[in-house]
Amino acid sequence: GDFSVLQIKMVEDPVLGHLLKISYGNETLDVSVISLVPKRINNDPYEPIVNNYLSTLLETDQRRLFEIYKEIAQVSESTYSAMSRDYYVLLENAIDEVVTILNLDRINAYLERYPNLITYPEDISETFIHDPDLSITEDKTYLKKDYRELVGLLILLRCCVPVFIYYYTNIKPTTKQAPSTRQFIFATFSLFTKSSLFESNVYLKLVTYVKAIQETFSAGSDSKFDQYVINEGLSRDDVITSIVAEILLSKLLFIDVTDPKNKIISFIYQTINVKTKSMSSRGSMIKGKKETSSKTIEDKSYFEDYRKSSDISIGTVAELQYACGQLDRIIATIGAGSYFDLNAYEEQMTYSRELIHAPVFKTQIHLLGWLLSKYIDPRALFYIDKNRLIELLTLSHVITWNMGHKFVSLLLISSVSEEESNLFMSTRKTISKAIKDKLCVKYKFLIDEQGDIGPIEKTIETICDDITSQEWVPYTNIEKVYEYNKTRKLNTLNMPTHLADELAKYSLDC
Repeated sequence: GDFSVLQIKMVEDPVLGHLLKISYGNETLDVSVISLVPKRINNDPYEPIVNNYLSTLLETDQRRLFEIYKEIAQVSESTYSAMSRDYYVLLENAIDEVVTILNLDRINAYLERYPNLITYPEDISETFIHDPDLSITEDKTYLKKDYRELVGLLILLRCCVPVFIYYYTNIKPTTKQAPSTRQFIFATFSLFTKSSLFESNVYLKLVTYVKAIQETFSAGSDSKFDQYVINEGLSRDDVITSIVAEILLSKLLFIDVTDPKNKIISFIYQTINVKTKSMSSRGSMIKGKKETSSKTIEDKSYFEDYRKSSDISIGTVAELQYACGQLDRIIATIGAGSYFDLNAYEEQMTYSRELIHAPVFKTQIHLLGWLLSKYIDPRALFYIDKNRLIELLTLSHVITWNMGHKFVSLLLISSVSEEESNLFMSTRKTISKAIKDKLCVKYKFLIDEQGDIGPIEKTIETICDDITSQEWVPYTNIEKVYEYNKTRKLNTLNMPTHLADELAKYSLDC
């Protein structure tokens, strides 16, 4: 049959802005890239360098790439949920496949064969010459072959744009003053963790270079950098990865590699410089909002603030996302096999999905953390995306309901009623002696000499205050609410008379 060729062209539509027009045989696909393209682009970044390469691929590979682009476009435009696990996994797998088909080594061989596709900087060397001036090290140098491999990586990334663009657009903050603009570039870059990209020479070279240059910038202000790392709870590698993500997806992605004026390496250098400087000057300004008393509306969205204003490494977020999606492993690890019921979980998910529009409270995340603590560090729950969190709350709802902790169970899948509530003055917020004794046994490592379980009591008291200062509306089958409340007249959550005891008993079972 006729040999069809896959081609990608970037065009600027007067109405829609920048589009990729992808064609294969007589099929075409338009993908908007307006969220990714800087205002002005002089030359099409796909023509000729990307398209020439695509035409050298096997026909079956070209067809497969087009199918992937088409499938992602269809899914993204129809059932699109930026944050659903299935969608995320679909993208990760698609990127893994695209990276495999395009093959960095093969791109590199292609660039060697056609040297005129790239205009190299005049000052670039073929080999590293040891300089008597020791400030120039191999780590801080880009040789011709490194440069060529970097261009190869840009070709690869340009071919991944039709896969990640929908996700990127969806999570990109609409306003400039979003507390952490790096987070969305970071999160998009994390879609590559399944692929071989992070093991490739070209990626590792860039990481080494960024580290080396970054150290020269922060040498004078090392303590500031350390301060930043400590404030962020970041490892140095995480900071580096975030800079690399920024360089690749925001600075270099569409750069014209034939234009000698585009000094790619100095762009990289500048990015590292700017990032490092802003890091040490921002010091501790990056942390989330100060906690306010739970009675204020702001605190409702504590969870969202916390996520947006904390940069933790892509790799870490991706691993957490993944770990928190392994429901079977979670159930097994926390030993809840006999309390879990898949049908109940699936039925509850139909209600829980509505929680995506409601704020999640810190209290709910704390109570969830108690149950899951054998599986994951509870603090990690503040970093996973909201859909994943809703799945975990639902899982825990089913388990705790069957364990007999019905109040906690309903609280986990509740949102707060907008009505003012002063209903719960009669609730007991102190723990009875019998239960205190049990807590002493379980938490003996936290007890001081006087046998005081201060920290535990304090925590439970705070959570009591948080819970009783609001009215809670469970998002579930109303029959469950009636069953727990023992009346059909009330569809908000009835407070237990001995709330502190309820919570203490729950903590003993976790």
